[in-house]
Amino acid sequence: MASPTADQIDYLFGQATGGVGQEASKLNQTVSVMGSGEDLPPHKIPLLGRFFGDSSSSSSQGNSFYNNLKCINEVEAELKGRIKDRLPVDEFKAENPEYRLITAANYTERAVSNLRWRKSELIEKDEPGEKVKMVEPRITELMKRLNERVKEVRAAP
Repeated sequence: MASPTADQIDYLFGQATGGVGQEASKLNQTVSVMGSGEDLPPHKIPLLGRFFGDSSSSSSQGNSFYNNLKCINEVEAELKGRIKDRLPVDEFKAENPEYRLITAANYTERAVSNLRWRKSELIEKDEPGEKVKMVEPRITELMKRLNERVKEVRAAP
């Protein structure tokens, strides 16, 4: 039923254990990333990470992406329910322009999932770090593209 992301699990762990748990989690991630060839985002560096942030980073794009997906999925569920119950949908669509992105969001979610699976597979097979690093920008670009489309749809009259 639920499929939380790694960042969401880290967040919940950090909330449950407080600052010490958050820093322990960052230390664990730092150690595990060292041999995998992945880049460690600056905000995940123990202690120093509290002073870093980048709105165009994969983490920032990922947070927006998953928030947008949640919103679009809720709109999709409501729309399907209204159609099933033969209720009017025009007013709902006018109030929720995100409905226009349902197909694009579903496609992007699958593409991101496939790329994450591919990245994990490369790490498991001990592929060179360069191959692993090539996957993350593709994921970030997909997320960024959907995030931009959501902004455009919400801003349109």
